[in-house]
Amino acid sequence: MRKKVIFFTLLMILFSGGSRAVTPVTNCSGHWVGHCMLSRVDAYVTQHKGGKIDGVAYVSAPLGGKTTYHFKGTYTDGVVVASHHSGHLFIGKVVSKDEVAGKLTTASKKYTFSLDATRVKNP
Repeated sequence: MRKKVIFFTLLMILFSGGSRAVTPVTNCSGHWVGHCMLSRVDAYVTQHKGGKIDGVAYVSAPLGGKTTYHFKGTYTDGVVVASHHSGHLFIGKVVSKDEVAGKLTTASKKYTFSLDATRVKNP
């Protein structure tokens, strides 16, 4: 359960909703990085035709170990909706070209996390 909570927390970091005004971003593909509960989250998002997205997130624990999570969803008008097959849900907004803000809700709906992430440029 802890790994799923961390994953979705990190996914929310990558795609979260805020109230800042922003120029529309038409593509959310890329490598997004955020931190949650002392773990680093690296999410690799691919956007397809029709606004569908999918990707993989790697959650690196502070004392070692890495967990992999796959997700699917949509990206429409700056809003990201992504979920893991277990039912965790992230709803967020791209608030600038390289920033996202939103909420991650666990499958049980018991926990909700606010998350921020930054798109990084890979060499």
